[in-house]
Amino acid sequence: MLSLLLLFAATDPTVTLEVAQGGDVKWQGSCVAEVFAKDADTSTTTVSDAAQPFSLASGAWDVVVACPSDEGVVKKTVPLVVKDDDVTARVAFAPGFLLVNVVRFDTPVSAEVTVLDERGREVAHGKERAVMPVEPGRLRVVAKLDDGGRHVLGNAAASVTTKKRTDVTVDTTDGELVVLLTDNGKKAGGVAALRQPGQKTRLVELRAGEKGQAPPGSYDLVTQLEDAHDFGEVVTRGVTISPGKTTSKTVAHRTGAARPRVLVDGKAVTDKVEIDLYAPGAATPFNTVAAGEVLKLQPGKVRLVARLLDRTLDDGTSLSGEATVAVPTGGATAPTIELGAARLDVVTTVGKKPQPLEVSLVPFGAEAAAVTRRTGADGASSFSVSAGTYHVVAALSAPQGEVTTRKQLVLRTGARLGLRLDLDIGTAVVQVFEAGVAVPAEVRFYTELKGASPTASRFWRCRPAPTLCCRQASMRWPSSATARSACSPRCASPPVAPSSAPSI
Repeated sequence: MLSLLLLFAATDPTVTLEVAQGGDVKWQGSCVAEVFAKDADTSTTTVSDAAQPFSLASGAWDVVVACPSDEGVVKKTVPLVVKDDDVTARVAFAPGFLLVNVVRFDTPVSAEVTVLDERGREVAHGKERAVMPVEPGRLRVVAKLDDGGRHVLGNAAASVTTKKRTDVTVDTTDGELVVLLTDNGKKAGGVAALRQPGQKTRLVELRAGEKGQAPPGSYDLVTQLEDAHDFGEVVTRGVTISPGKTTSKTVAHRTGAARPRVLVDGKAVTDKVEIDLYAPGAATPFNTVAAGEVLKLQPGKVRLVARLLDRTLDDGTSLSGEATVAVPTGGATAPTIELGAARLDVVTTVGKKPQPLEVSLVPFGAEAAAVTRRTGADGASSFSVSAGTYHVVAALSAPQGEVTTRKQLVLRTGARLGLRLDLDIGTAVVQVFEAGVAVPAEVRFYTELKGASPTASRFWRCRPAPTLCCRQASMRWPSSATARSACSPRCASPPVAPSSAPSI
């Protein structure tokens, strides 16, 4: 019987754009579509012919359709929400026209002009005094010019109507800005900066209380207190700078205090102690301070990790401790951080008798050991390391290679654990005869049998000799002085994997 299995791969929905072109322009050629994830600045897909269907994953998207005309390229943003089904969207073009004048201190100047629609997408780009075809609606016009090596930005709003020309003037004459800061209602020092809405680049910076010049436009105002340890920002949106006028803003900050107390061996210390400050869930600290400082922070949770710089543990890390605290608004918290190590006492034995062995502590998930040390004549040694999960490995150097035993355990700060690691080793004496005569041979030892076939591939090749001797940790052979004296020569090679296992 013949069975056929058909596998259907899941495909993304298909988007079809129905483009309708009107208005007082002559349309030329095919349209192009650029696809942006919602709120993203970089396009993810470019469709060379917008009239052709294309696949698009589920999600919220902005599709910018650009159609060439005799007056220039006309762009329109189409918001789309794609779910499981195919989508058809109508894109109707009926452009108007925009002419931009740019002045600075009442003098016309040359500038680079960018036009953004209500979704913040670029729909036109050109120079001042150039007539640009744009789709009707409310637009934001940004002019950029060079003033003695300094880039100056100005912006203005424009409302465009189908088939009509709209003239707009962008005045880039600087206005003035004064920013005052308060901390829990009291006057405070700090810095302020202006950014374009939704952007991170600081265009203008000034100190609180000082007057600074700024190009006209609508900005995000970002302020920081000068003595805060978390560099916390307060963002005030929609701050308008008018040409030739002074704008004043007062921004209120709220903070709390943390006074961490660090203990080592039960005693308070501040010398040579640093404290790393972490936001909740963060992998890297946002600041590092010296112990003894009073920390000014925004209200909320913060993780404090204290480190003693002049005391290093066996694994190379510093003696440390941590605490997570909630900083209250206008209040203070005083956490205690006790520095300590996780301690492990190890005793190594061979055949239940104390014997020095190499002991390694390997952090869980790591390949390299954090610390390796040989135990003493009594088989004992102690380790001080950072808290965590470790594989503790004891190793004996045997003629055929390294024989090990291991155990996984969890070490906690301030706790002390004891661990005994024992290697149970015996000696095997093998002599091979052929026709009653001792002959050289290769001897293989397998660590496990399943049924009638060996499942493990560990064995030792020994130098050809009438008498062969090997050591194996997992097999229990009697050991005697007679057997040991007959063991000559010993195995000389480390374990080697055979190409195939012999039948037994």
